Amino acid sequence: MLPLDTAAIAGPPLGALANYPFVSAHRQLQPGDLLCLFTDGVSEAGASDRMFGTERLAQILLAAPEQALAAQAAAIRDAVRQFEAGQPPFDDLTVLLAEWYGQPANGR
Repeated sequence: MLPLDTAAIAGPPLGALANYPFVSAHRQLQPGDLLCLFTDGVSEAGASDRMFGTERLAQILLAAPEQALAAQAAAIRDAVRQFEAGQPPFDDLTVLLAEWYGQPANGR
């Protein structure tokens, strides 16, 4: 599992800028692919002048891909809170993980 580079299609958060020309894109998931959706409370969590960022997030997901999704989400939460070094969170922290197992045998 390698992180997908979405820089070419990324934009500001939905609703942050009126009339922003968002780019449409699609990606076909393959069996075993992991989809990770998260709020900026994860990537922008701070420790002094540094942010947690998406690279740290990807490292956590790549470190134990065999773990259950709930355990991976807990690992992300714990890493963000540890990174904040005891400072109160500035924002929400929401993570949604979903794994694609492939097309069912009956095709539905």
